[in-house]
Amino acid sequence: MKFKRALAALAAAVMVIGMVSCGEKDTDKDEDEEEETSSVEVVEDSEEAPAEESEAEAEESEAETEESEADSVESEAEVVESEADLVESTVDDPEAVGGSVKFEGGVLDAGTYTMTVDESKWEYTAGAGVDAQFAYIGNDSDPMYATANFNMVSMSDTIYAELTPEDYAEQINAAYAEMEGATVNDAGKGELNGYETYEVDVTYEIMDDMNMTLKQLILTSDEGTLVVISYGAMDSVMADLQPEFDEAVSTFSFT
Repeated sequence: MKFKRALAALAAAVMVIGMVSCGEKDTDKDEDEEEETSSVEVVEDSEEAPAEESEAEAEESEAETEESEADSVESEAEVVESEADLVESTVDDPEAVGGSVKFEGGVLDAGTYTMTVDESKWEYTAGAGVDAQFAYIGNDSDPMYATANFNMVSMSDTIYAELTPEDYAEQINAAYAEMEGATVNDAGKGELNGYETYEVDVTYEIMDDMNMTLKQLILTSDEGTLVVISYGAMDSVMADLQPEFDEAVSTFSFT
């Protein structure tokens, strides 16, 4: 039962991981296309200059190596997405907040809480298993910025009223312990707009030497509605994007 209660938040976390993996995969594909184009050009030139055939073959071999690495990242992303599908299909808790979630003019209204986002920085999409999710579009100077995203999931008070954010975080941490590639770095109490929170900081290994940072904030309203805000990005850009996440999260308010 404890693991089942943690599934909703775990599903939200896996969705963040999945979007980060996809962003990294697309970036690698773009780089590979450039490498392949370069290799083709070298091969065409070699028809007129046989002496350069050896160099063309070397470039081709390098492109194949890069393509193989991209395939590995793509395969890893597919595994993460598969895990997300599995967790989402398991999150059948009838106590999850129902009704329609509205997003208009940069304001997300989930019925029990609201949040305002800058639409020039964040792109809204509806997502199964979460109230809403947003992908970062505010700056394309670094391709890794596209891996940044966040989502929210909320649950009603009928089975969660007895749980504090810390209680729920303990269950999430237990679930992470069973999740391959995930390492909980830190967990502790915090505060957001007057509400007590419990925050979890996780590192998830996408592949060798390629990690992302995932953070989750857990809080409850006076009426007992529990909300988990999950966000993350590749480690190389997380510090740069933390202020962008903070800005969005700071607008959260229970209604």
